[in-house]
Order: sequence, then C-alpha cells, then structure tokens
Amino acid sequence: MDLRRRIDGVDVIASENEVWFVQDDRICWTTREELWSGSSRLSQVLREKGYRIHSRSFPKKLRELVLAISKSG
Repeated sequence: MDLRRRIDGVDVIASENEVWFVQDDRICWTTREELWSGSSRLSQVLREKGYRIHSRSFPKKLRELVLAISKSG
C-alpha cells in the first residue's frame, strides 16, 4: 500500500508500515501505529523541526489522512 498526499505544502508518503513527511530539505518519518496514536502531537513535532504548516488546518487534514490510511490498509 502506497499513498501520497500533499497537506499544507508537506508531502506525506505512506508505505506499508511507515509514513514520511517531506518539505524542502526536511524529512521526518514515523510508523503508522505512532501516527494513529498521536497525530495531534506529530503536528507540534513537525513545527518544532522547522516545517511550515498551518496550526489549525494541518492536524485536521492529517487525521483525515490517518482515516484514509486505516481504511486502505
């Protein structure tokens, strides 16, 4: 299962067990399980790592992606 979306300028690439976040020269990854259990915390971590995301819309769009991943995999 491969899924690719762009959320607030961040490329989100989900493979079988991992989810990658790519923006400019930044790359961050997490497991699907960690994403499912902590999508709101992940938004904060990405901001701390220098990702430019919208604090209000990104978490909601990320939760929608988590649901899409769970349905497809």
